[in-house]
Amino acid sequence: MWKKIFSYYKFIRRQFFFYFLVGGSATILDLATLALFKEVFGWKPITAVIINQILIVNYVFFLNKYVTFGAQGKTLKRLKNFIILTIWNYIF
Repeated sequence: MWKKIFSYYKFIRRQFFFYFLVGGSATILDLATLALFKEVFGWKPITAVIINQILIVNYVFFLNKYVTFGAQGKTLKRLKNFIILTIWNYIF
């Protein structure tokens, strides 16, 4: 029983580390690409934010799906649900 508990804890700790790493890198990448789009490319702020968010949402989704959780299959359905959830969060 204890082996099972420690094994599960180790697995969860690894997932949390990668989840934290993906979130942290997404934050840095989000700020860097937004500055790049607006300051270097000279895009209007609304255009820069829209394109930037599309890129970052995909970055977070795919890294978490494959690296953090190691999920396989149903990618389009899960991506659709993730995008719906993201839009819902932006609205509220």
